[in-house]
Amino acid sequence: MIVKEEDIMLPMLAEVATPADWARVREDEDAIGYTLISTPINWQPTKQELADAAAKPTNSALGQQFNEIAKQLAATDAQVNQITQPNHQESAANLPVDLQARIDLATGQLGPEELIAIFKLLPVDLTFVDAVDQVRWYSDIPDRIFPRTKSVIGRSVYNCHPPKAQPKVKKILTSFHEGISDREEFWFNLHGERFIHLQYIAVRREDGTYLGCLEVGQDATYLRSLKDEKRR
Repeated sequence: MIVKEEDIMLPMLAEVATPADWARVREDEDAIGYTLISTPINWQPTKQELADAAAKPTNSALGQQFNEIAKQLAATDAQVNQITQPNHQESAANLPVDLQARIDLATGQLGPEELIAIFKLLPVDLTFVDAVDQVRWYSDIPDRIFPRTKSVIGRSVYNCHPPKAQPKVKKILTSFHEGISDREEFWFNLHGERFIHLQYIAVRREDGTYLGCLEVGQDATYLRSLKDEKRR
């Protein structure tokens, strides 16, 4: 893999990646973690580097090919968002948040700050994939089982899994879309150190309309170690 990275991947990236691209990579690195090296400094490109990159034309055939693919993917995402969210003129991420607002949750009301704080404390990993199989949200707890980064938002969930796992994910989501099933669960030992319980749960309106899939992951290692009782 090191040879492939140094002889193939990095030369390709050197042709097409901009300082802004590398800044986004740096933002996501801490969540993924490091191997063989210590945590690097929090690098950001200078204004001059960004300006120089914007003024520099991309003449390489590889760069033009990658840019064309990126444009096609962006156009596809825009069409999907227009179909699934026709009344939204801008993404929710760009809308102002009223921290004093109260959100009706059927069994009570909570504010945005309270919701964010609660989600950060839940002892489970949560990820929501919408009705067109794009990742829309994940819970930001301190010690996630599977790392998530902000760059995953809006990405097809299939691109978030290794190729060998994609057919299984496709089968689960297809069964949810078609109303064949509403829940799938798995449990396994992760690296021989942690016992993981993983659930995929279909999210639907009361009339059965499919809204998306909630992925719930829990490290059950500690729970499995409990014995006898503790009542106080």
